[in-house]
This record gives sequence, structure tokens and C-alpha cells, in this order.
Amino acid sequence: MMNFGFSDLRLVAPERFQPERAAVTACGARGPLEAVKLFETPRQAIADRDLVIGFSARQGKNLGQNFSLMEWLASADFKNAQKIGLLFGPEDNGLRQEHVEQCSAVVFIPTNAAYPSMNLAHAVAIVLFMIANQNKVATQDVERVAWSEFEQLDTLVQSVATYSGFFNKGTPQPVPSVLKSLFRRLSLNKREMAILMGLFSSAKKVIEGKVPVQKTGD
Repeated sequence: MMNFGFSDLRLVAPERFQPERAAVTACGARGPLEAVKLFETPRQAIADRDLVIGFSARQGKNLGQNFSLMEWLASADFKNAQKIGLLFGPEDNGLRQEHVEQCSAVVFIPTNAAYPSMNLAHAVAIVLFMIANQNKVATQDVERVAWSEFEQLDTLVQSVATYSGFFNKGTPQPVPSVLKSLFRRLSLNKREMAILMGLFSSAKKVIEGKVPVQKTGD
């Protein structure tokens, strides 16, 4: 991380993290170790980010948008984001579906198709190197949405979809995940998020019978 100018290291429920032992092999790069933040869940770790990208060699229709690393670096999402969270899974099995659902996109590092899996440290180094050497274009100052606000939107959408009958026993399992991924891919600003929250909040009140349905023109 220090090789490429990064210092915000966040670890989620590490089982064998030993700062003293890590410092011995860090070759003087104590900055990230001394400032490391520990979290119990990925959601806590990414709550203050305005863009979260998951990294995985897996690809599939239920993983949301898939980009190669180069495609993502060239995208508007990367160029416009102010606080990006890079989410890597454990080395043995990578990110699970529940983690991917919290990401706006899944990025893979192009490798030999016969052997796509990479050592975690190597994957992180490649990603940070590419980001550090990317010429970011100055963008307009748009106040982006914190990731915790998507959690609130998820709750409202879940309620509306359940109360309306859209979510039921026959709903295909991937549908809720697809909805979560859809909103995260929109790169919403504060105003747009407020409109969506207001829309689903109003729909929830109508479905629950707390307010009467108003026809257009009333």
C-alpha cells in the first residue's frame, strides 16, 4: 500500500492478525499497520464510502456488473468517485454473494484463463499500482451518497416489494440481489437518493394504509 501511496487499511474479522508479527515483515511500512481499522462485517467497513468495488475472478449474471480492471479504470464511476472502497475477499475462497451484493461492480484482473486465481497480496498490489498511475480527470464537485444510505434504501425497497407481493415464495432467489446491485450501479448523488427514498417511503405508507391513494389531478 505504501509503495503506491495508500494508507487506509481496513480488515474485516481477521482470524490471525498479529500487528507485531506483521510489522517485522513490513520493511518499515508501519503506517497502514499502525492506523489499521478493524470491523466485524464488510458493511461496517464500507459504510462511509461513496463507491465500493469488489474484486473477484468469478464472473456470472448474479454478480452484477463485471468489468476488467482496465475497463473500470476508464469508467465514469472511477473518475467521478471521491471515496472508493476496494473490497477483497479472503485468499481461500474470495468474496461471497452476500459481499458482492454490497458492491456497485465486480472487477477482475485479466489473467491466463487456465489459471485465473491470484495470490491476494499480488492482486492488491496490481490494483493499487494501476490506480496510482491512472490520470484522474477533475470532475465537478458532486456530493456523493454514503454507502450506509444504500442500506436504508434496501430496507425500504424490501418492505415495498414484500407488502406489494412482488417478493413472495415464488420470487427467483437472485431478484433481491439484482435490485440491490441495480441501485448501487446508478452512482447516485444526494439529491437523487433523497428522491428515491421519498418515493419508496411514500409507496410504503400507501401500501400499509397509513395515507390514502391520491389520483393524478387531485
